[in-house]
Order: sequence, then C-alpha cells, then structure tokens
Amino acid sequence: MKYTKQQYDEAHNILYGCNDCGQMGFTMIIIKDNLWRKISNFQKEYLCFKCMEKRLGRKITIKDLKKCFITNQIIAYRKLKIGEK
Repeated sequence: MKYTKQQYDEAHNILYGCNDCGQMGFTMIIIKDNLWRKISNFQKEYLCFKCMEKRLGRKITIKDLKKCFITNQIIAYRKLKIGEK
C-alpha cells in the first residue's frame, strides 16, 4: 500500500513533546527493546530521533528498529521517497 506524505505525517506524528528537547510533533520510531531499556528511565516517555541517538551515543541504524507496523511503514515510505528498492 502506498501512502502520500500527508497520510504518513498524520499517521506517525505524535502529539507529545520529546522528554529531552521538547520538540513537538516528531515522527515516532520504535527501537528494539534492549536498546530502549538502555536509554529510557522505564517510565512512559517519548524521545525524538536525535535525542535517542544522543542517549545511545551513536547513530541509529535500520537494524536498531523494532519490526512492527510503524517502523515497517516508515521504512517503506523512506524508500519510496528517495527511490530505493
């Protein structure tokens, strides 16, 4: 199924701010549980991509993403956007 940018943004932007920097409406990604346990304080919190990387101390790679509907759609959208196959 193909998504437009507007559909993608509406489906994946959250209404909460990043707990670290306060950025609102960031694109949600879900990283693997073992990585999340390393960077989270085990409370319900939201982190933008940049703050996740800052806490991890490195760049997030595609291998770090948890296999689920949300990340599958993000990966598919990004591939369509930049013309990857």
